[in-house]
Amino acid sequence: MRSAYPPLITHAGCRAVFMHPRNKEDRELKALADKGGVVGIYMLPYLTESPKQPMLDDYMKHLEHALKVCGEDHVGVGSDVPFFQVDAEDLEAMKKSAEKRQADGIAAPGEDRPTYIPDLNTPRKMERIADALLKRGHKSGVVEKILGNNFKRVFGEIWTA
Repeated sequence: MRSAYPPLITHAGCRAVFMHPRNKEDRELKALADKGGVVGIYMLPYLTESPKQPMLDDYMKHLEHALKVCGEDHVGVGSDVPFFQVDAEDLEAMKKSAEKRQADGIAAPGEDRPTYIPDLNTPRKMERIADALLKRGHKSGVVEKILGNNFKRVFGEIWTA
């Protein structure tokens, strides 16, 4: 990586967990960490093979793999999905949007499922991720880094430079 500042990959998964063009290879994740950057694990369907809708356990596989490769100071939550609860109307809108993107030829591979994780379909999704990390033995300080402090650190380094 050629950046003079810590780089960010704000929304991705891990190719070692699931091969998808939007997911990053371990060498990319390691290079990012070596420069002090942060990768945000997204909550999109590209965490699993179609037609499976990803669930919290699938999300955690990507998050924990990134932690193993990058270390606790270089992983965060890449939350580009709504923090409100997705309802039937939202699901229909997501379906229509995906169909339009496919018809327009701009859809990503596997963009045939709603852009959410059903068992994180709550405004308290960050709490559920925190609970899952704690249950897997991560200390509260590590959880705080993943839930936002890692991004806060890097944004501070970039924006004050």
